Amino acid sequence: MKSIVGIDVAKEELVIYMGGSYYSIENTSKALDKWAKKHSDLIEKVDLFAYEPTGGYEKIAAAFFEEKGLPHARLHANHVRSYAKAMGQLAKTDAIDAKMIAEFAIAKNQGRTTTQTHPELIELTSRREQLIIMKNQETNRLETISSDVVRKQIKKHVKHLETKIKETGDKIKSYINKHDDLKAKTKHLRTIPGVGEITANSIVAYLPEVYEADSKSVSMLCGLAPVSKDSGKKQGKRKIFGGRSQVRRVLYMAALTAKKHNPVIKEFFDRLKARGKIFKVAITAAMRKLLTIIHSVANREEPWANEITLR
Repeated sequence: MKSIVGIDVAKEELVIYMGGSYYSIENTSKALDKWAKKHSDLIEKVDLFAYEPTGGYEKIAAAFFEEKGLPHARLHANHVRSYAKAMGQLAKTDAIDAKMIAEFAIAKNQGRTTTQTHPELIELTSRREQLIIMKNQETNRLETISSDVVRKQIKKHVKHLETKIKETGDKIKSYINKHDDLKAKTKHLRTIPGVGEITANSIVAYLPEVYEADSKSVSMLCGLAPVSKDSGKKQGKRKIFGGRSQVRRVLYMAALTAKKHNPVIKEFFDRLKARGKIFKVAITAAMRKLLTIIHSVANREEPWANEITLR
């Protein structure tokens, strides 16, 4: 049986389940380093350190494991909780969660995380999106505000947000240009009609698995793979849900452009509409088709080729 360590992550504390024992330490690199040195004999035998995403507080541990070359994996929190319920574990404490994380990783035969991530790029991309949302909220408020004083304040704030959006965008470009691998990846993605700079940057930031996972897995990660709801002779509607909303948002905007300017997506979208599919269904299918093209380009590490002309 694999030796897997489960870690429950909180803002200030890490509760670690290892070899039947529990350890509680501060959620800092210094505390992790001290703990690792103290238990170096046990850590050498560990096959995997498993943890859940916890609002970004897991980044310290992830960076530590990456730096030390220790095998680690971030698990889906809902999957771990569902596993605990299935095992009859209804109680929930930090210690119980740490143990459940370890047991779930063993049951799933969870492998280590191999995809290289860029935390700074993720944070910059996320921050730019947050700024855009704030700008849109302020702009929408102008429609219902009659006070000249308040309108002036809002307009000033909108202008400030526009400046910050541009500054953050420039920092994203600078970060990508400093990393040859990211520069090459975004360059290839941008050859796909409909995939612009923002979409390409978001894909390499939020969806690094597109370079190693299969197409179906990538669709599941984005919440774009239809899930069956059948029982006996009853066939339910296929639905999409969950996944990385940040990626879905940029894919939606990209698909709106691609259905006009990408010959593959345009032909696909128009065919669905001609068959009577409503816009929501057709555009979702177009998003999934576009993601398949992105996956193909990413794995070939070559510019996009017009599939229609190659038939």
